[in-house]
Amino acid sequence: EEENFDNTVIKDDSSNVVTDVVEIFDKKQKFQEEIENGILKFNLSPKKGLAYLSNLKHIDMTPSSVANFLLQFQDRLDKAVVGDYLGREREYENGFCLKVLHEYVDSMDFKNLEFDLAIRQFLSGFRLPGEAQKIDRIMEKFAERYYLQNRDKFASADMAFILAFSTIMLQTNLHNPAIRDDKRMTKEQFLKQNKGISSDGELPEDMLMAIYDRIAAEPIRINQDEKFVKKQKKEESSIFSVSIDKKRKDAYNSERIEMVRAGEALFKQKSKRGFLYVKKAKQSDEKYVRPMFEVAWAPIFGVLSQVLEIAEDDNTINLCLTGFQYAIRLACRLDFPVAKDTYINALSKFTTLDTVKEMQQKNVDCIKILLDIAISEKDYIDESWIQILQSISQLSRLQLFASGLHTDDMFFSETASVSSADTNYSSHGRKKSMAFRSFEKNNSNSVTFGLDPFTKFFSGPTKAEIIRTLEEANADMVMKEISSSIIDQIFLNSQYLSEQSVWYFVKSLCEVSMLEINTSSSMNSFRGKDSSSIESAAPRIFSLQKIVEVADFNMNIRPRIAWSNIWNLLTTYFTNVGMNDNLALAMFAIDSLKQLSIKFLHKEELSNFNFQRIFLKPYEVIIARSKSHEIKDLILRCIDIMIRACAVNIRSGWRTIFAILEVAASQEFVEISSIGFETLERLMTTQFDLLIFDFVELMNCLVAFVAGSDVNIALRALSHLSRCADNLAQGKVSPAIFAQHNSTDSMGISWEKSKVKVLDSNEASVFRLWWPLLLGLSTRVADPRIPVRVGALSTLDQVLRNYGNLFSSQTWAVIFKGVLFPMIDSAKTDFATQSVSSFPSENPVLSANRTSWIGTMGQPVLKLCKDMFFMFKVNNQNIQLFSDMLNMFESCICQDTEILAKMGLKAFHDLILSVSETGLTLSINEADLISKRLCSCIINNICTNFSEVGTIKIVDETPEFIKVFLSKCPLLLRRNSKEVKLNSQETVNTGSFVITSYGEGKIEEMLPAVVSLDIPVRKAISLPWGRLYSVQDWKISENLSSESLDKLPWASINRSVMTSLTVTLDTIKVVGDIIKEHQTVWTLNHYQDILSSLEVLYWHARSFNSDKNLRRALFDRKFMKFPDDPNRLPHLLEQEVFSLSKILEILFSINKSVNSIEFQSFVEPMIERLVSMTCEKYISIEAGLLYSIEVHDTDEHEAYGAAVLIALHGVMELTLNQYKKLHSWFSETLAKLILCDDVDVRSCVSQIYLNQVNKLIF
Repeated sequence: EEENFDNTVIKDDSSNVVTDVVEIFDKKQKFQEEIENGILKFNLSPKKGLAYLSNLKHIDMTPSSVANFLLQFQDRLDKAVVGDYLGREREYENGFCLKVLHEYVDSMDFKNLEFDLAIRQFLSGFRLPGEAQKIDRIMEKFAERYYLQNRDKFASADMAFILAFSTIMLQTNLHNPAIRDDKRMTKEQFLKQNKGISSDGELPEDMLMAIYDRIAAEPIRINQDEKFVKKQKKEESSIFSVSIDKKRKDAYNSERIEMVRAGEALFKQKSKRGFLYVKKAKQSDEKYVRPMFEVAWAPIFGVLSQVLEIAEDDNTINLCLTGFQYAIRLACRLDFPVAKDTYINALSKFTTLDTVKEMQQKNVDCIKILLDIAISEKDYIDESWIQILQSISQLSRLQLFASGLHTDDMFFSETASVSSADTNYSSHGRKKSMAFRSFEKNNSNSVTFGLDPFTKFFSGPTKAEIIRTLEEANADMVMKEISSSIIDQIFLNSQYLSEQSVWYFVKSLCEVSMLEINTSSSMNSFRGKDSSSIESAAPRIFSLQKIVEVADFNMNIRPRIAWSNIWNLLTTYFTNVGMNDNLALAMFAIDSLKQLSIKFLHKEELSNFNFQRIFLKPYEVIIARSKSHEIKDLILRCIDIMIRACAVNIRSGWRTIFAILEVAASQEFVEISSIGFETLERLMTTQFDLLIFDFVELMNCLVAFVAGSDVNIALRALSHLSRCADNLAQGKVSPAIFAQHNSTDSMGISWEKSKVKVLDSNEASVFRLWWPLLLGLSTRVADPRIPVRVGALSTLDQVLRNYGNLFSSQTWAVIFKGVLFPMIDSAKTDFATQSVSSFPSENPVLSANRTSWIGTMGQPVLKLCKDMFFMFKVNNQNIQLFSDMLNMFESCICQDTEILAKMGLKAFHDLILSVSETGLTLSINEADLISKRLCSCIINNICTNFSEVGTIKIVDETPEFIKVFLSKCPLLLRRNSKEVKLNSQETVNTGSFVITSYGEGKIEEMLPAVVSLDIPVRKAISLPWGRLYSVQDWKISENLSSESLDKLPWASINRSVMTSLTVTLDTIKVVGDIIKEHQTVWTLNHYQDILSSLEVLYWHARSFNSDKNLRRALFDRKFMKFPDDPNRLPHLLEQEVFSLSKILEILFSINKSVNSIEFQSFVEPMIERLVSMTCEKYISIEAGLLYSIEVHDTDEHEAYGAAVLIALHGVMELTLNQYKKLHSWFSETLAKLILCDDVDVRSCVSQIYLNQVNKLIF
């Protein structure tokens, strides 16, 4: 029973397994059938096919799901249908197809793929549709995707977009069997064709040649999958097969034709250089008609012109006009440009529109023929459009004249006023008749005005009256014969012109419009000088209005590249008209440009393209060059309107908008800058999320407003910069990091292309957003206005303290070198008068000039640098930064402005002493740097040469190694190097005086380019308020000279020497404090260097005090005046005694604290030498007091008494063994000192006898 049960179970399990397998197979088969049906339905109707698959839950009706379906089954889908579906316009199904296109392309990987190979891969899943707009959308998305994944190959997505079309055109040219071999594009032609394709830069020739070679070797094949083709052949009997094949064939032919047409229009159309494009007639025409026409057109022209000129009967005239019409048509179709121009020019002359004479019917018929040619031969007229458009312009003038409407001079005459607009109306408000208005005008302009009626009766009509009568008659005839709708039709047809033809049409229309605008008396160059008495000298705007209409017609129907070619023409045109001297005309053009801009900005632009930026470029050029406040005001208001209407659609246009606002910020006219800032402020507060992808340009714009002329605006801009820092730190600008990754900002800095890898890629992407903000604040710290520079420093301080923790130590190194350190350069060029000490020890803490940069910003800037250093210092990683900090402080100490030198010395002192306060310890390397900088600050401030006054005579007792130091004057070397810099012309503009936007100044140095940051060479210009860093070439000033900075050379030397003496006196104390605070870190070498420097300072001061002749000469020059004692000679007694005392203190401190043979071997001989020298000097001074008549000798005695006390106290602390070494000679010194008058000295001597001598004897 158990066995039967088991068998039963096994049988049941087997049947279940079989059942499951069958169900799985059935489901799989059903799935495949449903997919096949869905694919078939999609190939017939994408909408129905997707709906079918969605209902069966095989796909979701989301863009990503549909895109995955198209990619997964691309081998089985009709590629023409897929291409048509992906190219659908935005309005179709609420933009669903467009979203599918974006998902489809974004799922592709083109990274590190050659450009043409990427195109092959891209086009492998579908066939480009035949419609130009669809191709445009598809290739634009491809270009964006390729650029984002290969930013190192292109400067912008525009370049990839244009090169994609160029590559497809190359494919067609090289592999189309209809093109003869001798007409195929060569490699050189391909390179030339792609030269200058974008304003963003040039494409590498190597890349272009490689593309050419690969396309020539293997064409881009866009074929259906073999399985799909076979399947379609099997279904030939199906009722659908014929329609599918026909559809696919039509798509292929349409694509090929469109590719050829679009490619030829784009790349054979080369602005003013012309195009290498010839329209081909049929071979039969080429063979028979061309030779005949080439021989006959000139004689026929002569006959037709002559006969038409003299003919009176209608039949002859009609025959001649028919001949003209046919000849022009043949010249157009066979491409005879000379013949075409000749016939069209002659026909336009026969219209008599360019002269003032009575029109005949044949002249009107000529106008009709000319208009008919403009309509029928519109695609072949090309360069000859200008003659036709000139005639149309005059024709419209006559029609306007006949209609009785206001002419352009009513609105655009420089003398026109509002009241003049009412002159065509009677007192009852009814419109006056044409005859009455003509009578009024003729009489107002007539030379007979004011004569009595009798005289007027016999005088006859004037010439102006006769001309006006003819004009009225001609205008009436034109109005009856020719409808204005025909003229409108010509311009409306521009949207149906080929890319090449519309380019010529727009080019000619711009030229005619410029003639209308610039020619005095409104196109009188066409009509002769007699018309000057009729028309005012106001410009006409007929062609300007038509340009706006034509641009409007073509804007949304032309491919991006074709439209770019058109807009290149219109950019130059609108820029020229917008800067016209006629204010009303310029404002009309700018307002028209605004209307076009609003329409253009409603079109979507993908990221990394520059179509909007290029479109808005005329505004930037006009506002920068125009001298009219009204024009600048209008441009800013137009920009404001565009932002309000189209802000959500603006992409690359933000860069141009910010550039425009930057120009507004620099305007001295406060109303202009206020309008610009209000626009920017509204954007910042209400639509900041739209600006994050152009955050760098936004920062530059805000900084420009900080630098603007209005203080209130500057302070408000600073507050916005602070908020931008908050947003950046909070991650609200993080999407911009991806959008701008690896790109170069408006400053020209490419962080990721840096050859020196200061920052890693991710950190560089983040920091490049911080950089313009921090650098902008740093530069504004040099602002000449106190509130602005104080506010800038406060904002910078706040930003760094709040968000400095976001930066790594490497980033902080960049911040110190590029943001913090350059601020102090403004102090070195502060020419404001500062207080100066009368003698070195007069005023240890000077009061700074509170209106100068140094007075307001010196200490805060140095304190900020010190605080930031300690706030984000990383041990053993910032030795270079520490060195840079000390270098900066030293540069402040070793210069001629006393208050700055004192500030620098105090900052140096506080920095070193703060190390222990922050819980840190100095490393050996840091101690080395401190020792070197202290010695440098002492030695480099020593002056032995006082120019023509004389040189210090070194005393004989000076040690030989000290004499080596004092043999040259460091201060003199500094003065000489300063003079060399002043007069040097080794580098262009170095030392030149220039006129900048911020005042006159001198170019002190040319700062080299920073390769690691791609920063170009800059000029460091000293201005009265600070230092300006600029890459511009400023105008050289002829008024400034080197003497203007220092009219009194001795005054400069006096100030320099006094600063150095004051600083060295203070430096002695700083040395003592630093040595004491970090006593354990100093090595023997450190002590040797520091004590040697102090001893140099001692012997320098002692030699100066001993040189009475030099001191008297300096006294005569009013050097070092003592208010309490005007007759006292200059002296350095404080330096002499203070330096000696500090040396003794340090020596005895070392002796007491360091128990090392190496140290003792250095310290003991030096103690012996200096103690002996100090005591002997004191004894000699006291002995001299008995015979001295100098009242100031007692000062020297008192000063040295303090030094002797230090020496004696130190001797008391010596060990017995050490004292033994001194006793042999020191006992005699003690005997002399015991006799001195100073009680303190005698007391110390007594203590030595009791302690040291007593121990030694007993």
